[in-house]
Amino acid sequence: MVLRKNKRGIRVKRCCASCKYKEIDSYGNRYCTKGYESHETCRHWRMRGDLRRCGRPDGVIKDIAYLRYVKDIRISENSGCGRAERGPERDIEEIRKDYNNNIHIKF
Repeated sequence: MVLRKNKRGIRVKRCCASCKYKEIDSYGNRYCTKGYESHETCRHWRMRGDLRRCGRPDGVIKDIAYLRYVKDIRISENSGCGRAERGPERDIEEIRKDYNNNIHIKF
């Protein structure tokens, strides 16, 4: 498996699914618009635009540390087995403020 990093350091698997030349036909089958054979290490592969912009929601670039911080919070919120055991989800704005206030603290 070959991984490539986008400009924000997020790893993307190099395959037909992540290629900008991939299209889906009316039957749900994936095909290459350039006419190349589908295989994992195609030399014509180019990263799709949405994957290039991954990690940049609403035009604001989020660093890897922030994305991991939010991911860890969401995992801990959903770690209970049943819905009754889980606490309420924190608002993303509250998480962002907490991260910005505690950025110097290493977890």
